[in-house]
Amino acid sequence: MPLRFATRSLIDELHQLEPFGKGNEKPVFGAKDVRLVNGKVVGKQKNVLIITLKDELGHYAKGVLFGYDEQFDQTVIAKFGQQIKEDFMINGTD
Repeated sequence: MPLRFATRSLIDELHQLEPFGKGNEKPVFGAKDVRLVNGKVVGKQKNVLIITLKDELGHYAKGVLFGYDEQFDQTVIAKFGQQIKEDFMINGTD
């Protein structure tokens, strides 16, 4: 799904489909050709990751991952390399 479709209106419509569970699975979306523009770990316990994504058409989307931990770091590094951690400060330090 292109990032431009990820709007507040879509989120509101998805809320109307709740409750999610057995027989009504939570929707999952994906997008191709998306670049990580920025990432930062925040929070008192450094367990919240805020990211900004950009697609090939120049549309931006922000995302938040609650419960961020070292395992997530290792997964990202394994897939994209150590440089992404250094480039975007996805290491809990400013």
